[in-house]
Amino acid sequence: MLGVLVGIFELPCTGGIYLAILSLLSHRMTLYEGIPYLLHYNLVFVLPLVLILAVIAFWVPPGELERHREKNRPLVRLAMGGVMVLLELILILEIT
Repeated sequence: MLGVLVGIFELPCTGGIYLAILSLLSHRMTLYEGIPYLLHYNLVFVLPLVLILAVIAFWVPPGELERHREKNRPLVRLAMGGVMVLLELILILEIT
């Protein structure tokens, strides 16, 4: 049941990329041109989740990780804001 709920709520966020690539595949790309896009997206989307799971499972207890996260919250928010500004500049200036 929990998996179904997660799927329903994450689909609008994560499914758009898959649909866009599938659309490109059906109209403008061959399968061999589109597969690297799907592999790249899966690597970027799944790798951080796997790393977090590995860190919690093998190295750092969850309580310690939570304390570290709380202690560094302002720095993390600043970094996230910087990444957003950088992405905005890339989009506005059409940097590829």
